[in-house]
Amino acid sequence: MSRILIAEADPESLSAKAAQARKAGHEVFVAHDGLEALDLSAEVNPEIVLLDGLLPLLSGNEVAELLRTAPQYAGLRGAKVIVMTGEPDPAPEGGRETSRSERRQRSPIIRAERPEGGERVWTLGMRPA
Repeated sequence: MSRILIAEADPESLSAKAAQARKAGHEVFVAHDGLEALDLSAEVNPEIVLLDGLLPLLSGNEVAELLRTAPQYAGLRGAKVIVMTGEPDPAPEGGRETSRSERRQRSPIIRAERPEGGERVWTLGMRPA
């Protein structure tokens, strides 16, 4: 199976994601912030990197960008990098905030970005209902 690095700020979410990946037979490494995710990426050379978009110290997007572009991470260019977030879309100006039940009813989407270097970053977000 694959070597997976999971970087998640929420301990319960991290534990659940890691348990699911291990149950599927993957070798799992965990990080609690963006800097730890970068250090661990260089150390274990994961094939898949799952990043919380709201990591402390460096956000998931900042970590993904460094993994794609920084010379010290050139060996990780083939890794699949996924940035996840559970944050709701901001309310429209003058609109009301979205309720928790409305947020749960949204379906997940994945957006692929292909920057100039050709690598692909997958971003998991929520599609408006």
